[in-house]
Amino acid sequence: MPNFVVKKASFEQTTAVLSLLPELMSTEILPPDFIVAHPHDDPSRILGAAAFIPKIHNTERPGFICYCRVLPAFRKQGIGSTLIQHLAKQVASWDVDYLHTASTYDDGSSEADFLKRLGFEVSGSMHHFMSHAATTLPMLQRLVKALYGRGRVPNGFAIKPFSDTEPDALASLFCRQFGGSMTHARNQVELALKEPSGEKLSLSLADGNQLAGFLVASHDNTSLEVKYWVTDPAFGQGWSAALLLDGCLSRANNLGFTQGRYSCNDKTRATLNIARKTGAQLEFLRRSYVLDVTSL
Repeated sequence: MPNFVVKKASFEQTTAVLSLLPELMSTEILPPDFIVAHPHDDPSRILGAAAFIPKIHNTERPGFICYCRVLPAFRKQGIGSTLIQHLAKQVASWDVDYLHTASTYDDGSSEADFLKRLGFEVSGSMHHFMSHAATTLPMLQRLVKALYGRGRVPNGFAIKPFSDTEPDALASLFCRQFGGSMTHARNQVELALKEPSGEKLSLSLADGNQLAGFLVASHDNTSLEVKYWVTDPAFGQGWSAALLLDGCLSRANNLGFTQGRYSCNDKTRATLNIARKTGAQLEFLRRSYVLDVTSL
């Protein structure tokens, strides 16, 4: 018999749950319940917690995003698998077939192995690239020149500072790319506008009336990091993604930053093609996972 209890959290346990799963405090929708694990004789001592967000994610395998964490000292005792099993039953009662992980994981990591043992399958990959200005910029500039030469760049579109773009236009495109409400999107745009380290690197691409895309970046002492790189499919994504990255890396190089990092999932063909054509280095690959709750 296990030496722990798994059940719905009480109101008094909420603070402990949020301490263990702090990312839940920044989600757009709160979980309907929290599931906790605690010793039989001490409900105040939370060993692990789990929850799901009741909003459909992923159109191919529609399901809810789940969060689960067990204190390191109490792992490999069956707590995590029991928490996930409880979540799966709850999700099934909502007539939803899939649970998606909220994070991505390295192949061979303990988290990935744990998920696979429970029946989770890989649902996607995040590619994390490093670009070095000395090699990437010349190739990227040749690519941009070729795009102009082939007439792939619509007339009137030009790079301009992110801060000079109408915030609601940025938020609207953010919503179409990532989902969520306009309120959440506006908050993300406001945070980007307040980021001092990215003021000279964050850009938008527009023709005065229409927004084709934007890129939000920040930097530390040695390199830049692209946080959001969004293009509107209505305009075609390859040329707009290339112009935005070229503008950002050129500015970064002028400021003395010789390298930059960006990431994309395996469905973002435009970004993957740009990475391939400009010699970007794949630093690492992380996987997301999904569980078919109907198979349990």
